[in-house]
Amino acid sequence: MDSADLGIPIDSNCLVPTSTMSSQTEIRVEKVNHSWTVKNFSHCYQEYLENFVYLNRGEETLTWSIKIYPKGNGENNKEFVFLCLNRVVSNNSKQSKIGFKSRFMLRTAEYKEIEMRIHPNPSHSDYVSYIKRDVLFPQIMPRDLIIVNVEIDVAVETITTIAEPAMTFKFEQQLVDDYQRLFRDDLLTDFTIRIGMKEIRAHRAILAARSPVFEAMLMHPDTNESKTGVLCIDDMDLDVLNEMIHYIYCGKCTKDITEMASDLLIAADKYRLEELKARKLYLKKTIIERN
Repeated sequence: MDSADLGIPIDSNCLVPTSTMSSQTEIRVEKVNHSWTVKNFSHCYQEYLENFVYLNRGEETLTWSIKIYPKGNGENNKEFVFLCLNRVVSNNSKQSKIGFKSRFMLRTAEYKEIEMRIHPNPSHSDYVSYIKRDVLFPQIMPRDLIIVNVEIDVAVETITTIAEPAMTFKFEQQLVDDYQRLFRDDLLTDFTIRIGMKEIRAHRAILAARSPVFEAMLMHPDTNESKTGVLCIDDMDLDVLNEMIHYIYCGKCTKDITEMASDLLIAADKYRLEELKARKLYLKKTIIERN
């Protein structure tokens, strides 16, 4: 368990002996985010609509196809709307094999997320989400508009490095201190998160870099949060929000968060903070084992 998560202070000068060497292997991931707006969706008469997503990798361009099937992709599922993602590889292409994960988010004109189901084992696509037509259409009327956000995490290379941990931790601790000062001293903030009468000031760029949910919210010009610079939250305690935002900035919590571990786990899941979520799951498991 991370000692910072339990409120134990860290002395960056004595983490490891200077003679100790360490190695680290990282699977480097590049993130691709694409937003596709379809107007007058209920009038779509085609079998499917198609759009493409690209990632340039030197001389190689990776391509994915997004397809929307307004009336299903087969005789047995005409009552459903299907979103399908496929990597596009030419028959004559020498493109390398890659690993990637993807996710669809379907939203209304007001940028409210619409819950979809994920196909567990699609036969003709790399990734498929679907929703019943009679569930979807009441949610997008009367503006008759859908926004399809696709996120693709591409594993581009594997790198192993060897370092002297003592020096590395000193530099990392300085970075944490600098980001903590940004948040603590309200330096050049440009975004407000509001709970009731309380406000927390933050930076759009940092929130977007750390959370895919914040990125989608702030990168899209039509969201209220992007326009006003204010996010109102009514489903989270102020203490939990403070810890979540502090973790976004510093990669650690400010105190022993044992009592709020469950609430913080819910917050981490909602804003897709996978690292924080993994830490809280470990902490929750440890607490259960102790009891």
